Amino acid sequence: MKEGKVVYLTGSTGFLGGYLVQQLQLDPEVAKIYCPIRSKKGCSGALRLEKFASKAKCVHVDPEDPV
Repeated sequence: MKEGKVVYLTGSTGFLGGYLVQQLQLDPEVAKIYCPIRSKKGCSGALRLEKFASKAKCVHVDPEDPV
């Protein structure tokens, strides 16, 4: 089985980034979309991602977490 492509997308909560996330989720060649999202106004980055993206392909990355 061929593995899908992986995308690391910064700025995914912005206007253009949100559009790109939607389009990448529809692309059958894309397996995972990693989105680094900060906490903002008491809302965690993971929760912010859940509001506009599918959990099937999108994965939250904490930008504050050291690698």
